[in-house]
Amino acid sequence: RGHWFNFREKRDRKLAASDWTQMPDSPLSDSKKTDYINYRKSLRDIPSTYSGNNAKDIIFSEGNVSVSGTKKISKPS
Repeated sequence: RGHWFNFREKRDRKLAASDWTQMPDSPLSDSKKTDYINYRKSLRDIPSTYSGNNAKDIIFSEGNVSVSGTKKISKPS
């Protein structure tokens, strides 16, 4: 198991935790749903967007994502 495998496990948990935001009966406004669509896309795109980085430099913190110490993706509030 490499660092990218561990990264994918963490990322997949973040995606699963936000699945409810895309359900038709979600209480979120259309604007918030769009924020979550963009957030989830950014999470899925991390391997291609940051492929030049070492996976161990990609840190999840309360839904936010930092790469080499710089916040790159913010979980909608």
